[in-house]
Parts: sequence; structure tokens; C-alpha cells
Amino acid sequence: MKKPKREVLDVEFDFNFKLFALSTTLRDYQLCYQINKNFLYNLRRVNDIEVNQPKKQVASVHSHFSFCIEELQREIHLITNHSNGSYFLSELKIADYLLKLMGEVSEEEETEILNRLRKIQSVNLVKEIPVDSIRQKNNLIFD
Repeated sequence: MKKPKREVLDVEFDFNFKLFALSTTLRDYQLCYQINKNFLYNLRRVNDIEVNQPKKQVASVHSHFSFCIEELQREIHLITNHSNGSYFLSELKIADYLLKLMGEVSEEEETEILNRLRKIQSVNLVKEIPVDSIRQKNNLIFD
């Protein structure tokens, strides 16, 4: 008797977004307030993101703030990278927060965003992270 042929569904996600790593001593709500003030955004806390940590056999919970600019078809997400000794993206241990920008962003806009983030008091480091270089990029796909 022949075995039935197995088919594999290969799913590819669209990683078309900008990612910035931020290092700061500010708490999540303080950083959110500063970003809102400097960019005239309206970031609000939404459902936290839970990430399974298979090596530790636990899940870490990361606070998540979001804002949508419909005219620009852009979404902004601010996520805490550290949570009770675990990381949202463990390869970016230097980052306290991750800022994800979905939608088209020109080079001029990107430079402006970087400069404005660097001007926030208590923000020590802002760096754009190439999404292709991240092994755990599937963590960045969420609703």
C-alpha cells in the first residue's frame, strides 16, 4: 500500500518595516510619553506580547504600545525588549526597547526619526537594525 504524499505549506512573511533599537533608563510609559510629545503621535498601550522561551520553558510578557497614521498608511509599535530576565529579541540585548515602523519611510524621514529619537532626554542609544540580520524576526510579526 502506498503512503499518501505529504505536502508542506511554506509561508513567507513580509518583513517590510524599519526597526530601531533604543537604550534608555526611562520606563516604558515615560518613553512612550516622550515619543508622543516629540513626534505628535498618540501611542497607546495595547495587548502585551507573549514570547515563548523554549530553553527556559517559560513565556515572557513584553509591554506593547501602538499607533496608526492612516493618511500615511503607517503603524508604529514600541515594544519592551527586557522582561524578567528574558528578551523579546535576545540577539539585541543592548536594546531596552524596539521601535517598529511599518509602511513606507523615505531616507529623509528615517534620518529625521533617528535625530528626534536621539534628542529625547535619557535616550542613550538609537540604532537602526537591519531586519534581515535578525534571527528571531518571526517575533516581530504580530497583530
